[in-house]
Amino acid sequence: MISLPTLPKLVRPFSAQYVSREFIHLTSFHGFFQFYTSVVAFFGIPFFYQAFGSVFLAFLPFALGRFGLGLLSWPVGRLVGQIGTRMGVLLSVLITVLGSVPILLFERTDNIIWALLWLASLFGTRLFLFVPFDYYQAQLTHVGRRGSEMALKRYLLLFVMLMAPFVGGLTVDTFGFFGLVLVATTGMVVSLLSVVRLPNYKFDVKLSRADLTAHRSAIIAASSFLQQAHSMFTVPLWVLFVFLFLGQSALRLGVFFFVSIAVSLLVNYLIGLYLDSHQRGKMLIRTFLGEAVVNVLRGLQVLPIFVTELLGRTVGNFRNQAYEVFYSDEITVGIRSSKRGNETIVLEIISQSLAGLVILLGAGTAEAIGIRPTFVVIGVMVMVLLAIEHNLIEEDLG
Repeated sequence: MISLPTLPKLVRPFSAQYVSREFIHLTSFHGFFQFYTSVVAFFGIPFFYQAFGSVFLAFLPFALGRFGLGLLSWPVGRLVGQIGTRMGVLLSVLITVLGSVPILLFERTDNIIWALLWLASLFGTRLFLFVPFDYYQAQLTHVGRRGSEMALKRYLLLFVMLMAPFVGGLTVDTFGFFGLVLVATTGMVVSLLSVVRLPNYKFDVKLSRADLTAHRSAIIAASSFLQQAHSMFTVPLWVLFVFLFLGQSALRLGVFFFVSIAVSLLVNYLIGLYLDSHQRGKMLIRTFLGEAVVNVLRGLQVLPIFVTELLGRTVGNFRNQAYEVFYSDEITVGIRSSKRGNETIVLEIISQSLAGLVILLGAGTAEAIGIRPTFVVIGVMVMVLLAIEHNLIEEDLG
């Protein structure tokens, strides 16, 4: 007979003994930010695809934005270290609010320059947010419980991600893309109630070329390239593929992903418990391999499209959470607190630069050979890279 968990066991992960109050405030802010980024991820690429009529041109602004993040992470990271993490988050919210103006002008004039300026503001938001958020996440979680803490956060974020495509699709169909950005921006303003309750950490950033070429950086680059190939390219490309498959309907797209994310909520918290009790390096490798297989299935279309989506969504949850745990471990485990700002910026420079490269190469491939063959190419490429890099990642994470 299967015993059901008691109420104390269900609410225990939400107690102060397991999760700090500051981490709850951080998660609350992340929820509003996740809604903003989720609606952009679901509808941004289709929006630019309809504007440009080209897969490569639809992804090109995002690739250039990622390269810009990689180049500017160092100086902006130093600035955030001086003004404090909370001030960095406040600046990111301010940029988000101001960034809604160009989209309004684009809706009225159809001048693509305004849409590109909005996209620049989106990356500006990320630029001032990455150091505070990664620093907070590393400081406010416990190494031994990080998997389950991240699972709790991800469970709450999945609810936001669940509502984002449905609300976004309905809003786009009714009020246009500007209406969607306005709704998401309003949520960012509300998030200030949580931001003002966060501590304001300050730190010095002193990087050298040696920091970017160290053995630890090689491990970060190996895992980051695999992560970016999935999260920054194949996932948005899959959204575009489904959008085209459903007749370019924003509402149908929203309902489709609403249902798939709802199913994924059922298994999410168990993922964190699994990460706490299993070797994290091997878990990360397995999730990369699983998503590579899913990409091959996406390209071959041997399964119904919704079944393929559910497989990808489930494996993607494992992969994102395993990578978040890895990311925070790289900042904290064996690193003095005075050096964590440095490690955060090194991670960002490497991951964003690789994201730009992955998007550029992937979009060029999709333009040349089509979307479905590109999924197969990326899936096989990741399998080959895993065969080369898996020992490096596993030895570091254990």
